[in-house]
Amino acid sequence: MTNPPSRADVVEIDPLEAILRLVAAASPLPWYPRRFAKKNDISLPDLAADVEFLWKEGYLRSESRPGDTVPGLVLTDKGKQALSHPEGLRALREGSNGSHARRGEYFGQALSPSQVARCWP
Repeated sequence: MTNPPSRADVVEIDPLEAILRLVAAASPLPWYPRRFAKKNDISLPDLAADVEFLWKEGYLRSESRPGDTVPGLVLTDKGKQALSHPEGLRALREGSNGSHARRGEYFGQALSPSQVARCWP
């Protein structure tokens, strides 16, 4: 299991990257966005917009454990590669191939860096 970013790091981190790091930190268990939103007093629709974007772009996939009432999320190979390579994170932040345009087009207002920053002590 990897550690989530520190509060100092989060201020500079893109919300999409932050979500990938949270999912990675939960590994080998799934990460549960609904629990995360509730625990950190974040609007679930705001978080869901970024999660859905990462899902549709192939960075995340659903995974359930026995007894789960809702599915959790794990990284796909593409998500792991993005976290392992600076160029993968840069492409995610900068929106290579128009992905940020698609993100805004489909989801409107998503998780902001200030919302991400509130999630760490």
